[in-house]
Amino acid sequence: MSVKQGSGKPSGLNSGMSKFASNGGGGSVTGSSLSSAGIQKLLTDNLVEKVMKMALPPSSDMALKSLTERKQFASGRPGLSVNIMSRNFRQMNARLSQPFAILDEIIKVFSWTNPAYTISIMLIYTHAVMKPLPTLTSLPIFYLLFGVMVPHYFYMHKPDECMYLDGNPTPSQGPPLRKPVIPKPVPELSQEFVLNLTDLQNHMMIYVHIYDFMNEWLSKFAYFTNEKMSTAIFLILLVVGLTNALFLDTLSKYLPIKGFLLTTGWSLIFMLHPKFREWFLSKANSEETRLRVLTLTNRFENIINEHLRYAEIRENKLVSVFEIQQFSEKDRCWVLVGFSNDDYTLFSDLRINQENIADHCTPSLDDVKPPIAWEWVEDEDSWALDLEPIVWVERGFIQYVDIDMGTKWVYDLTLEGKRGRYRRRMWTNVCTRQMDYHYIDINEEEAIVAEDRINTAKSENHLQGHHRVSRDSMSGSSINSEETKPTISRSGSNNSVDSMSNSDSSKKNTKGESFSGLSSLTDLLNVTV
Repeated sequence: MSVKQGSGKPSGLNSGMSKFASNGGGGSVTGSSLSSAGIQKLLTDNLVEKVMKMALPPSSDMALKSLTERKQFASGRPGLSVNIMSRNFRQMNARLSQPFAILDEIIKVFSWTNPAYTISIMLIYTHAVMKPLPTLTSLPIFYLLFGVMVPHYFYMHKPDECMYLDGNPTPSQGPPLRKPVIPKPVPELSQEFVLNLTDLQNHMMIYVHIYDFMNEWLSKFAYFTNEKMSTAIFLILLVVGLTNALFLDTLSKYLPIKGFLLTTGWSLIFMLHPKFREWFLSKANSEETRLRVLTLTNRFENIINEHLRYAEIRENKLVSVFEIQQFSEKDRCWVLVGFSNDDYTLFSDLRINQENIADHCTPSLDDVKPPIAWEWVEDEDSWALDLEPIVWVERGFIQYVDIDMGTKWVYDLTLEGKRGRYRRRMWTNVCTRQMDYHYIDINEEEAIVAEDRINTAKSENHLQGHHRVSRDSMSGSSINSEETKPTISRSGSNNSVDSMSNSDSSKKNTKGESFSGLSSLTDLLNVTV
């Protein structure tokens, strides 16, 4: 087994050992030797990482691209390790006191546990709406002054107790009475650490509920489960986004944006007051409210279905293959070599590289496979002879050939002007994109129209037998004008020639599967968290 030298990068176990030795993790390192505990830990981490890469599939096809990018970024980071994860989790949890305290303050505001405090926060919100730039730039400064520095100063200069006030606002005079306290991560054996664990356990569900709610809401229109609805909302959002980007500065002078934000904020906070909270939540979750929302969404959906005639037919494409024949000096006749996706003319790549054309041919048109991720049009044996060889010769800038318009053969020409050993002619067929599912929610009338258009394209292709120029005049045809070469498989072999296809992987058309899009918008806001 040969080993590539000079790469400069250790790989596999050697890479892991080098990282382990450089980080000093687990065991003592003396020269090039590792302790048995360190080697066992290293092998365990590598085994877990390899098993995850090999055995765990991606969540979806769309996740493959993002996974590839994330793997590139993660290549320079440590792999999955229980020890590293445990250490990092403990360090993070020891520093989570402040985020959880802020979250508790937010809950305190909306729950009206201290009405004066809630009103004060809402006054700050009002000032932020009326004067957003001064408020947003000043709040961090005032928080640093009165939320961090003043409490620590009062801690160092402890005031005397006052019988009339809960807290004396006058600090002690003279030098500090206490040493300054710099916030540090809480120790693992402390009540605060356990409380952080408890809050982390419980508050994780806030993210879960928000994620599920957003995903459920976006699934109604953002992922094209119902292409009519998604198309209409896409156009609406595009118009709103462009208007916002180009004209919002001008329109904001005439739109009551600040009044809307103030009204919404104060109304929400008052509706969450303990006196109105139960009535407000029961009203918002009542069946009557749900029916009103569904009535509006159904009306919107009916307008879209009435005015948006949206029906797509499957994409078809014309493919070509060349029938190659060789002149036999012994029999004094032309002998079939096979069908290839290369024309094998004098200046083709295979000819220049002196490759045998028989290695890139299949003996019959029945053995020609469509391009990857495409399939032949069903129930149609539509291989047709190209009756315009001049066009594909000129389009490919093919030189030193002689065209016989009577038989449609294109012969080789030697540099002396004589016919050579090979001749070829083009055959064409129509293929269509493979589908992983079949729509079952398409309108019946639209399905009939789409099917008629596909049948028209197949029939005209079969009868005329022309290449793309003659097919451009088809009425209602969905055939793409770009020719694509199919896959040629050698008989008795597993080798194949890669086709000129827009897809990188083949997908089998699974019959019997169904995909049902959304039938209505009635569940648009019916999301439970």
